[in-house]
Amino acid sequence: MKRLELLEALKNVMPGVEEKSTLMLGADSFMFEDKWIKTFNNEISASYPFDSGIKCLVKAKEFFKILSLIESDEVKMVMLDDSKLQLSGGNTILKMSSIDSSHILELVDNLSLDSIKWNKLPADFVKALNIISGFACVNKAYPSICGVSMARDGLVASDRIRGGFYSLEFRSLKNETILPIGAVFELIKLDDLEEFSIGDSWIHFKTKRGLQFSTRKFDLEFPREQIKNFLKFEDVDQTKYSFPEGLAKSIGVASVMSHLTDSGYEYIELYVDDKDQLILSGEKQNGVVKRIHKPDGKWSFPKNSKLNISPKMLADLLSLGNEFYVKEDRYLMAKIGNLDCIVSLVVD
Repeated sequence: MKRLELLEALKNVMPGVEEKSTLMLGADSFMFEDKWIKTFNNEISASYPFDSGIKCLVKAKEFFKILSLIESDEVKMVMLDDSKLQLSGGNTILKMSSIDSSHILELVDNLSLDSIKWNKLPADFVKALNIISGFACVNKAYPSICGVSMARDGLVASDRIRGGFYSLEFRSLKNETILPIGAVFELIKLDDLEEFSIGDSWIHFKTKRGLQFSTRKFDLEFPREQIKNFLKFEDVDQTKYSFPEGLAKSIGVASVMSHLTDSGYEYIELYVDDKDQLILSGEKQNGVVKRIHKPDGKWSFPKNSKLNISPKMLADLLSLGNEFYVKEDRYLMAKIGNLDCIVSLVVD
């Protein structure tokens, strides 16, 4: 078999591999199941069609590392009489013990992937999920918002400082369901997602390549309506503000020195200095970088305010449009295309 094709198949199911120490037998392993490769770590399961012709369960980390270091284009896998998997290619021979796969196989079978009724995802689902993920909470101190709410009218996320609603039409989605933030970060890597299905305990997705990605449902109450209500354009100053041309390049420069908070949020600063210049700044313990945009009448930003925002989020907003407003003198609000969003300003 082609080594690179096997590597690609294993990369597809890697999200279901538990990388930390685990007591769950098989959660840190690849399961070769004849014409499929599968993984399951109790939060995410991934299944990818690949005809290996063997059935076994082997530790993922070592197997993947050695396969990636083999120089030959072709590799061969066989099961030996002592229940070991042998992988050979070029001048390398790897023998690995096969773990009892009955337990993990039963857990994957319980997902009933063969009988799922699939529904079409909106065409721009991955783009929308990628943008809205920037508003989602990653701080486990607030577990009820560590995810993205998916309902018939679109996607909602918030981390208490930022919030966003991306309008999409899920015609076949009857009730709200929540995607855990860990699964969200894996799903946005899959640019060929095309179908989904909602089960009792799991949410399933499928790509054009045949990858089946399942994530356990979020089991906490998500404040979807509360977030959407706060995104309403009420008590908004009707003054239009806009960013300067060339800000996209400045984001790239400032992001090199972006600050990382203890909760894992990365941000750069945007503010107007005493010379009416717009400053985009990134600062770490070992230094600071600033990009200066002089006043030219083509941009405007609220004075006495500072915007702390992730480079990705600011770049996403710029890709959609360039007008925003201020609410209650302390929130930046934008209504750009399908996205309604709000970000707290730091007010002097």
